[in-house]
Amino acid sequence: MKCTLRAMFGFLYMCSVCGSAYAIISKGMQYFSPITIIALRMFFGFLGCLVVLIFRIMRKNHKETNLKQFLYPGAWPVVHIVISGLSYQGVGHTMIAFSQKWVSSAMVQVVFALIPVLAAVTAHTTLPDEKCNSQLSISLVFSVIGVVFSTYPSLSHPSKVVDSSHIVLGYVLIFLSVFIWGISTAYMKVKTVSYDLMVVSTYQLFSSAIFCCVFALIYDGPKSFISQCRNAPLMGWLSPVFVGVFASGLLMPVVHTIIKEIGSVGSNFGVFGQIIVGMIVGSLWLHEWDKYTKWDVISSIFGVLLIGMGIFSGFSPENEQIDDEPLISSVSHDNE
Repeated sequence: MKCTLRAMFGFLYMCSVCGSAYAIISKGMQYFSPITIIALRMFFGFLGCLVVLIFRIMRKNHKETNLKQFLYPGAWPVVHIVISGLSYQGVGHTMIAFSQKWVSSAMVQVVFALIPVLAAVTAHTTLPDEKCNSQLSISLVFSVIGVVFSTYPSLSHPSKVVDSSHIVLGYVLIFLSVFIWGISTAYMKVKTVSYDLMVVSTYQLFSSAIFCCVFALIYDGPKSFISQCRNAPLMGWLSPVFVGVFASGLLMPVVHTIIKEIGSVGSNFGVFGQIIVGMIVGSLWLHEWDKYTKWDVISSIFGVLLIGMGIFSGFSPENEQIDDEPLISSVSHDNE
């Protein structure tokens, strides 16, 4: 895969914010339930997108006719945008939040390694310009093996005992979310990347916020939802606000940029980078390595090296002149 400079910066942003999100969310779950914190994350993600979109509109100084076309590309485009937003953000994260009640985070990371694999298979069969080759296959093999080595120590130190039926349900939810994420990027490449990135991202986070908030009110109950929001201290609110704005809201235009630059498969390689960042943050901030033996640490480091080799071998550089437009900005397109 050819990696442009714009895609590289977006890739680094994605790995940094998504890799740190787990540790930040884990702190926030001291005050919020998993479902409620996901709903708040989507809500603040939508607000982040909306603020950036408003500033873009003010800067562009659209005329009334162009503004309507800019914000509303058409009925079917909006339907595709909403579907992709619900699948990539709302539904996927909600199922993961459920699964982590019964399945360890380490196993979630292991299964996440299948997202780029599934994306590669989906792209190979549906996108003529993203066929699998030996370079991509070798990269995926290195990365997946690296994930197994890096997460094995966490698997050897289980933190909770749950009923086997719940474990099965947890894995079903994880695999469903992985399947959804794997095909969502290909769907977005075909249906949404031709429109303005901030408009698309705002629609996507708006639909996800509505879905997650309604689901949280049904599952946790209105009283519990309101009570959590009232009783959470300021430090507790920083978690859904930070992750919502940076790891959901501003992440979506970055994801669209990467898909547009290097394709749907390349955008999913961020999963491997997230695991590396997540391990670093977990060991330094959450002290997750305190219970590791010497061989656990060696296994984790070896896994990280394999993931790094996989990512490096999967991309080849391509020189590109970066525009004056920022990463989260793009030129709107007329509705076809």
